[in-house]
Amino acid sequence: MTRVFIPEDFVIDRLFESFVGFQDIINHHKYANNYDYNRAVYLLNQDKFWDNNFVMMKEDEKLFSPLSVINFSRYSSLDEVKSFIAENEENIQCIVAKEELGLDSIPFGDAQHPSLDTYADNVDTMKFLELV
Repeated sequence: MTRVFIPEDFVIDRLFESFVGFQDIINHHKYANNYDYNRAVYLLNQDKFWDNNFVMMKEDEKLFSPLSVINFSRYSSLDEVKSFIAENEENIQCIVAKEELGLDSIPFGDAQHPSLDTYADNVDTMKFLELV
């Protein structure tokens, strides 16, 4: 996960509370190296970011974030999110969201468990290979 959209009035601490069960990730030295590096860069640049000692969140419009960082944007209407997705769909591998939001999305918990008819980047690999 590299980017999250959250409502304008959402309290970031609620997300951090849900991450607590994954705090052991910081014990993996390569992850910890990335965390330490990105934290140092943000501190030196005096960037605003949220930190819970194993993952950072940064309010940033960039589509992709470095390892150990989750970029987020606040929104006031779902149309803002849909507009961003439409503008960047060429660079988005998958969208995880509730089905009732009306987005072409994958349900929560299924992003890393694709079905047989789910194709990376929406490219049917077998059909592509037939054309080669």
